[in-house]
Amino acid sequence: MKWISVNDELPAAGDEVLVWEKWSKTPFVGWLNPHSQWIADKDFVECDGDCVIVSAIQQELVTHWMPLPTAPEVEE
Repeated sequence: MKWISVNDELPAAGDEVLVWEKWSKTPFVGWLNPHSQWIADKDFVECDGDCVIVSAIQQELVTHWMPLPTAPEVEE
């Protein structure tokens, strides 16, 4: 799988994908909500006076995404 630039294509709203943020050192799982806002599966702390925990990601910081790999087959 290859990384897809958000300038070239966006995933369908609600599809969980791997997301690369401009300043990240590791990718994370995220998705676009119906308003085209990126949401993360992890929380971020934003401090501008008061610190708050948010799950929305600043749109301009997401640079690339890729589909999640298929799950492995597990024998029961």
